[in-house]
Amino acid sequence: MFELGNNLREARHRRQIDLVAAEQDTKIRSKYLSALETEDFDILPGPVFVRGFLRTYSQYLGLDAQLFIDEYNARFGRFEEVEDHASPALGRPGLAQERVSRGRRTMRTVAIVTVVAVAGLAWLGLRQEPATDSTDSQTRTTNAPTPPAAANADALSEAASAATTSAPAATTPAARSASTDGASAAK
Repeated sequence: MFELGNNLREARHRRQIDLVAAEQDTKIRSKYLSALETEDFDILPGPVFVRGFLRTYSQYLGLDAQLFIDEYNARFGRFEEVEDHASPALGRPGLAQERVSRGRRTMRTVAIVTVVAVAGLAWLGLRQEPATDSTDSQTRTTNAPTPPAAANADALSEAASAATTSAPAATTPAARSASTDGASAAK
């Protein structure tokens, strides 16, 4: 009978490789390599890992990987299939379908929440007055008709400023000095 562990250990000894070097080269922890050599497969994480580790380790040692995997499947494979389906985490029927439907529900929920949020923001945006309306109301108050009393006061002030600017320049020296004194006093 073909012995998995003994063949692996002998190949490693022939190549004069210790477990630490094999661990560094294969990136498989030395305790798992030791478990492969002693055929203590319960230490390993699972049957998929056993097959992967057997493939990697046997190729690293220069052995036929498929031969080791076939022997492992022949000796332990039929028990693993029964155990996998009995395992609540790994072999539960419909687990993959349940994960897919859970993912679809999550995506559907995210899409609905996004649509509701966008609609709410759009509704709030339409409810508020645009910023241009507030500037329009300010210009409306500026251009609005003024009450009669205010209109009279505005007209008087405009007339006074027009009279000052359009008045002829004083020709007498006394008038000139008075206008200059008034201008300097205003400053």
